[in-house]
Amino acid sequence: VQDRATAAIVSRFLSSQGVSCGFSVGVHGSSIIPVSMTPAILMNTVNRFRSFDPVNCISTIVSTSVLHEGIDVSACDMVINYDEIRTACQDIQCEGRARSADSKY
Repeated sequence: VQDRATAAIVSRFLSSQGVSCGFSVGVHGSSIIPVSMTPAILMNTVNRFRSFDPVNCISTIVSTSVLHEGIDVSACDMVINYDEIRTACQDIQCEGRARSADSKY
């Protein structure tokens, strides 16, 4: 998703529906949308996604473009874009996030 608040809201909704879910946004917030994360919290979310621990793992991450650009989540087997892809670069980055052998994009 493009908007930090939308990532948080969608994540909360999915969690309320029984999906083990986390969210990630960039580390720099704004005064208008004060949803932000520290680098440690962002990596904790990614590590919980990668984890096989049945208590602490999450199966879904709702994210802004922060996960498109450089954070490798090799366990990812599906990418769903909530917002429209606007550039060829974004398309390549999104497709590259789905790294699992049986992944869907």
